Amino acid sequence: MTTFVGLALVRRLSLDQRIGTKAVWILTCLYTSKLSMLFMTSKSVLWVSVVLLLAVSPPLLLYKEKSRTSSKMKPVQGYIHACVVIAVWFCHETNFEALQWWYGRPPSDGLLLGFCILLTGLACVPIVALHFSHAMLAKRCLVLVVATCLLFILIQPPIALSWTYHSEVIKVARLSTDDISIYGFMASKPTWPSWLLIAAILLTIAAVTSIIPIKYIVELRSFYSISMGIALGIYISAEYFLQAAILRALIVVTMVCASVFVVFTHFPSASSTKVLPWVFALLVALFPVKYLLEGQVRIKSLLAESGVGDVGEDESKLTTLVF
Repeated sequence: MTTFVGLALVRRLSLDQRIGTKAVWILTCLYTSKLSMLFMTSKSVLWVSVVLLLAVSPPLLLYKEKSRTSSKMKPVQGYIHACVVIAVWFCHETNFEALQWWYGRPPSDGLLLGFCILLTGLACVPIVALHFSHAMLAKRCLVLVVATCLLFILIQPPIALSWTYHSEVIKVARLSTDDISIYGFMASKPTWPSWLLIAAILLTIAAVTSIIPIKYIVELRSFYSISMGIALGIYISAEYFLQAAILRALIVVTMVCASVFVVFTHFPSASSTKVLPWVFALLVALFPVKYLLEGQVRIKSLLAESGVGDVGEDESKLTTLVF
């Protein structure tokens, strides 16, 4: 109740021009931050919320008059505010408690980092939309930031403990007595290939938005297509085909050929018309070989599960037949 009364008083004093823009900004952040106490019980949640709002709200509250030229940000001010937004990470304990309150369980490191990046991107939206709407590079970078946060939230890649700062609040929440008594100590499944998927998607978005100028530099286009193919090939191999080393190598080669073919089909070079038919022929030739090897792996696993004896001789015959 006091929060809404305070916001109403600030609004009234602002309309009567009794307080300036900076005072309105500070008072609005102070009163709004009190709402966080309704959802989180941490002792420092109020001041952390104040710092967070003071970091992300200036583009909306300090430069909101579009009619005046002085209300627009200068490029230096835009860079400064974009850097200040990084202060979101220093409020990660509050973000952790908010996510825990929303999900009912402690969030993973990937989800927490993705949420922090999401807040950073949302805080930069007013900077780009209201003050730098003419700057295409700012819009492209904002799209990349938002895509990064969504990927972290959806995929939740593993993050090494040395890369993250764990406070006592987070440690206690993740090692609570109830969780241990119910679930025990569970070993998490290694999901490092998800980093390759995230890198491939971000590289694709960067290329589509022209952050990476592959359209104009042939060498960069070649390096980009090969890197994309290797990343996707290793991801698919490590995620779904851990049995056969030959199959994994063929998957990587296939993805490299597919990536090179797609990239140079959309952005051809002077010599691509001579090379692409051979790349496509190699791509087509690799598909039946991969299918045969994948079938071999499946048959081997089925025979092993059914208790059939040694199948090494049949496996070597099939491999010889394929190659």
